[in-house]
Order: sequence, then structure tokens, then C-alpha cells
Amino acid sequence: MSIVSDIVAFFYLTGSSSGCSRKSSSSGPANTSSASSATSEPEIPQAAPVPITLRNECLPVRITSTAQLTQLGCLTGGAASVNAGIEEVRNNYLGLFGHQLGNGTLIVRRPDDFAVSEGIGFGGLIFSASSTAESQAAYWQLYNARNNYFLQPSGVMAWSLNLDGSVRSSDSASDGDQDWIASELIMLDRVQCGQVNLPDSLSLTAFRDQVQRDLNAFWDNHIRERGNRLIFLPTNGTWAQRGDGRDVYYTNYADPSLLRLFAAFDPAHDWNRLANDVQALNQEVLQAHSSLGAAGQNPVPAKVFIQVNSQNFTVENYYEISRREGVTGDALVDNEADAIRFFLRQARAAVLDNDHTAQENLRQIVQIARITDPASAHLYAGAEGAPSPFGWSNTLARASYGLAVLGSGDTSSAEAFFCSVMNDRHDAYFGEWAGARDYYYDQSMILQIMDLAF
Repeated sequence: MSIVSDIVAFFYLTGSSSGCSRKSSSSGPANTSSASSATSEPEIPQAAPVPITLRNECLPVRITSTAQLTQLGCLTGGAASVNAGIEEVRNNYLGLFGHQLGNGTLIVRRPDDFAVSEGIGFGGLIFSASSTAESQAAYWQLYNARNNYFLQPSGVMAWSLNLDGSVRSSDSASDGDQDWIASELIMLDRVQCGQVNLPDSLSLTAFRDQVQRDLNAFWDNHIRERGNRLIFLPTNGTWAQRGDGRDVYYTNYADPSLLRLFAAFDPAHDWNRLANDVQALNQEVLQAHSSLGAAGQNPVPAKVFIQVNSQNFTVENYYEISRREGVTGDALVDNEADAIRFFLRQARAAVLDNDHTAQENLRQIVQIARITDPASAHLYAGAEGAPSPFGWSNTLARASYGLAVLGSGDTSSAEAFFCSVMNDRHDAYFGEWAGARDYYYDQSMILQIMDLAF
């Protein structure tokens, strides 16, 4: 199965004259009775700022990729075996990280831990990637949790919730909102193309209206213009906008390909310009990587300070400036496990959009980090690249660097990385040690990576 044909499993590629998406490895449209029975009427905020007009038709063909990963020679059964393994892990995801409440299912970081909006966003992308009845039912459970517990009057999600559904931190996390809205658009496209059905409690008009509100709210809360450049802020909290001309930029939050997906549906906001400005800033970060405080092998720090003069970005070391200002503790730790999402964000653009900037960014990463094979891919987190308890040549590191190698155009070298990931599949989860199944982040990332590669 080629990367292009099964990228539909994750996204919205069409190969027919009608422009509808296809899911190569699905078992057909969702069983609406199972999805409906698990779904209650969502509570949708009524505030609608700037009205926009979503496109009614299915998305046109726009993906041109020459990368191919049709099978893994290390496994018997080839691509069929790989996809069966991915579905097995996907089907068990809620069993590992789902926390059922009366009006939806939260995704908890670890068992008995609190829930975060990134869990909803990641989960949305994971389950919208599949048309199976199990995935569709899981998706609408997250949909209900998002609307009934996470969604704030501002129109975006609170960052974290307690296990009883009460708000723990009301500041938003823009990556969670971005990923969730992308999953909504994927689902809307699937519904309009007749691939899946909405729950009985949700009409197409109500779903479209919510997507309209979500796109508007995202732009209003998370996007700012500075000196003719659009900035993707990590939160609507005041700490992201300091008032001294600096903004905080999380390198692993903005996803150029998902922003371009927004543009395909929403002509009222300049999402393509935002995606281009994000990539221009990412290039600046990579070029200055040695002075920006990145840890371990990852040449991209988790966060930087940025300023815009005219149309030029100035990127500064977040950790040095914060230390001078008296910041201490965890705020000064560059978490490479978090920053490594940059690889997934760039590879998605490289593969789905044929984004040459993303492809070049990935080539730089592989060269700087000197990644040559799975054994050389390490993940560290901490001051001076000190190992974290989960930081060695682990499954997430090998999956992430494998995707970076693939996105950079080196298909032949990528197979060894993905063979190592599949060899670390223990039925219900991906991971070379039992602890990997106890952290939602590892499983969320690896599933998205595998969906993108096969």
C-alpha cells in the first residue's frame, strides 16, 4: 500500500472525479447505531463572531508525493500486517487512556492523571483516520467530551481538566485546538462525501455551524499579526504575549499542513499566509539552532522568544532570557519529548503537501542530529541534554526520526526505522517497555506517525 493511497487513512486525499476522500484500510462506513448510542446531544456555544462560508463540496486532489512505503521486508504479511497492527493499537487506545464521564470520554495523560486538550486533539486525528465502527464511536465520545467539558466561553478548549471533568487550567493550548478542528474538518469531509454518518443526535447543519465557530474562535484566540507577519501563539493566556515586544513560540505546535486544510474549507481567514509565515519562522529557528538551547539530538528547542521587525523574525533563546529574569525550575527544562513533535508537523507537510521547505527542514534535522539508523536515534529531555527516565533509543524516538528520514525523501533508509517500531508492538500498544503504554503522548504520536507512513 503506498504512502499516497493510505495517507487517506489519516487525511482527505481524493482519487476520484467526484473529489471524495477514500480510506484504503477501513472496513467501510461507520456503524451509525453504535456511534449514536454512545453519543448525547452536544452542548454547543451559541456565540458566532465573524460568519464564514464553509465549502460544501469534497476536497479536490492536491497531494503530490513520490515517497513510497509499500511494505516492510522485515515482517511477514507486508503492508497488510502493518495496517492490522496499527488498527489493533488504535482499537485499544481508549482502553489505555480513555476516562468515561457521563457526557463523553476524556483522554488522560497517564492512568489516574489529569486530562489535557492535546489528548482530545491527538485522539481526534487518530480516530478520524479510520472509518471502522470502533473508531467512529470513539471519535464521537471525544467530540462530546470536548463540547461538554473542555470548551470554554472563548470558543477554544481549556488546557486541562480534573478527572471529574472540572477545569484545572482554563488557559488554552493552541495545538490541541488546532488538531481537534482538523479532525472535525476531516470528519465533515467524510460525511459530505458519504463515507461515514453523523450520530442521530447531530445534524449536518449543526456540525457545520460548530466548525464555523471553531475556526473563527481559533483565529481570534491564537493568531496575532506582528509587523506584517502572522504569529501562532501557544495559548490565549497572557503569559504568551509579554508586552515587551516578545512573543512565546512553541516550535512543535503549529502544523502547516493542518493550517492549509483549514484554508481549503474557510476562505474568510488567510490560513495559507499563516502556514507560510510559520514555515519562515521555523527556518529561522533551525538556522539558529545551536544558540537556542535545544537539548539532546533534537536541533529544535521546545520554545523560543520571537520578535518581528518589519517582516523579519528575530529569534531568541527562551531559557537564557528567562534565567536572567529569575525563572527557575521546570520552566527552564527543554523537553525534547515535547519538541520532537516538530518532526511530525514537518513530515505531514512534506508528504501531504509536497512542501519543499518542510522537506529541507527535515533534511537539516537528520544531518544535524547525525541520525543514520534506528540505534542512533535517541530522545533526551533535561538541562544540557541530560537523559530523562524515558529517554534513550526508544520507540517514539525511532518512529519520529524514521518519519523525518521519510519526509526528507530518503525512503529506502526509512524502512529500518519502521521495522523497529513494528517489532516494538505488543498487541495493545507500541513500545519497547511496559511503561510506554502508560503515557498517552507516546502512543498518540506513534499512531499518527504510522498513519502517515502507511
